[in-house]
Amino acid sequence: MEQKKQKILCHAEDCVYNQKETCTADHIEVNGRNAKTSSQTSCETFNEKENCK
Repeated sequence: MEQKKQKILCHAEDCVYNQKETCTADHIEVNGRNAKTSSQTSCETFNEKENCK
């Protein structure tokens, strides 16, 4: 049985995996082991597009 890929919303405009505010990475890694708020987490899959601002 084929698994359906979950849609992950992304607002990181300069990430190569952001396509129309959807993450297209095959997998993601989010760090923040002891996080209590979302601001204490980070997407380690982020990869900056070339020629960004």
